Amino acid sequence: MQEAERTAWYKAAIMTLNHIPLSILQRACEQARRNCDHPAKIVPFICKFEPEAVRWANDAIRYAQAQVDNFNAPRIAKQEPEYITADELAELKNELLQSLNTNKGMN
Repeated sequence: MQEAERTAWYKAAIMTLNHIPLSILQRACEQARRNCDHPAKIVPFICKFEPEAVRWANDAIRYAQAQVDNFNAPRIAKQEPEYITADELAELKNELLQSLNTNKGMN
């Protein structure tokens, strides 16, 4: 392979593998050195290495980045429920009963 061909191959390999987190890429490279009998098989082997781990790691990276990006974002205020006392409840009950009795008398 000429120098220009090697450089083109390296660039293509880097662009193909740049989505794989470093820790998984290191394990994949280690396994590729043990299993691949030709240089053309290395990149395809690495691309197929632990796809679920790559997906999980990339999801974790996106989640962490979203947390960082939204750190100073405005938050929706949490509404505390309003509680009424037993006395207030009894007063509301009496008002309701009085209004019902008043409405009965009108019919």
